[in-house]
Amino acid sequence: MDLAPIVLFVYNRPKHTQKMVESLLGNNLAKDSLLIIYSDGPKNEGVRNDVVAVRNYLKTIIGFKEVMIVESENNVGLSKSIIKGVTETVNQYDKVVVLEDDLVVAPNFLNYMNAGLDKYQNDHQIMQISGYMYNVKLNIVDDALILPFVTGWGWGTWKRAWNLFSVMPRGYENLKGDKKMRFRFNLNDSYDYFGLLTSQVLGKIDTWGILWYLSVFINEGLAVHPTKTFVFNDGFDGSGTNCEPEGRPVQQPNFENTNLTFEFPNSLAVSEFENVIYKEMNKELNRGFTKRLTNKIKSLLR
Repeated sequence: MDLAPIVLFVYNRPKHTQKMVESLLGNNLAKDSLLIIYSDGPKNEGVRNDVVAVRNYLKTIIGFKEVMIVESENNVGLSKSIIKGVTETVNQYDKVVVLEDDLVVAPNFLNYMNAGLDKYQNDHQIMQISGYMYNVKLNIVDDALILPFVTGWGWGTWKRAWNLFSVMPRGYENLKGDKKMRFRFNLNDSYDYFGLLTSQVLGKIDTWGILWYLSVFINEGLAVHPTKTFVFNDGFDGSGTNCEPEGRPVQQPNFENTNLTFEFPNSLAVSEFENVIYKEMNKELNRGFTKRLTNKIKSLLR
């Protein structure tokens, strides 16, 4: 199997970055994988020391086939960093696994991601392999299922899919004028993604993720999602972009799927459990205060 390069986006959180990298090194495919790290520049002098600390740590990383570090002198922001990094990587290597510094991955995350990228590389309707799944119990034999939406916590794609990504909100006006289309875009009214897209169009937020989802949606694309998550977000402690503290004990990752080989669906039909997952997603996102909800959904699609 030709392994996908891993692209990791980091900023000013040395402890989170180290935890992320250590979880990756727990994967048996890490030693054979290229790790490309994009390090954004400091937004102000108040974070410069933390940015330097992250970069000093990056220079000590070993255990991968190769480590490449791309440092930005100026602060370009997470959205532009991801668009640039993913574009550069797929243009050179044709596929990519994308991670951020506040994530922790399972020991078999790379096995799952590379198996999915390999299986669906020629199925053009599949535009993303997602590593994250909500905490929902599903009676499914396969290790993955097909859904018409994307997530931003540990994911992979190919050049042929990313070529359809647009920083312009193409299709927005059609969505605005079509209630049934908005219903589907909002995942059967599970969450107001159209409102998030409108905020993007009006310049109130800057998130690559809602534009990627829009690109997938208007191209009638699909994504492969695991039935059990391979990714845990460790960033809800107030330290990161779009991640405010939740006022509750920090959860620890619980990775239930320990397989090294996986059963993927051969049919590209959307899962019969689609609405069950949306219901659980809605419950999970709506626990607690509205601000937490907004921050969490922005994080998933940032």
